[in-house]
Amino acid sequence: MGLFKRLEAKALVGGKYYGTHPDIPGYYDNLRLTMSDAGVDVTVKKQVLAHFDWDSIIRFDADRQTETEGAGQRLSVTRMATLGVASLAAPKATGRTTTNFKNSLITTSGVIELETELEGGAGSSMRSMADNLIKKYSQKARAYVAQRARGKEVVK
Repeated sequence: MGLFKRLEAKALVGGKYYGTHPDIPGYYDNLRLTMSDAGVDVTVKKQVLAHFDWDSIIRFDADRQTETEGAGQRLSVTRMATLGVASLAAPKATGRTTTNFKNSLITTSGVIELETELEGGAGSSMRSMADNLIKKYSQKARAYVAQRARGKEVVK
């Protein structure tokens, strides 16, 4: 199987890695899992640390938890000026929201766990867009792996 075949990524996820797989020791701030027809490449800054063929992959799990502190609502002057009386029906959200994503690739030789944390204002459109983007990539990776994984038991 040629190098060009491996470069045709169909799904990609990334995050902080804390050495959860025995074949990939250490901490990495931005480890990536690149899924293609050839399998899954584990990379850091375009350097391939490991490759897993589909025969050695069991499944992909994606978990997301959101916590909000100081949740509330308020009217903003900008909303009142642009929406008028309708601004009463659409108040601005306040508080801090933290979302933790945990993506796990389960292989026959261990588990690769990637974590991503997003923090921002409860009404922040940038945080919301980043949240939706990470969720979309995680769902795409889960579906891609589900079509190709073998579903074998984990060997520890």
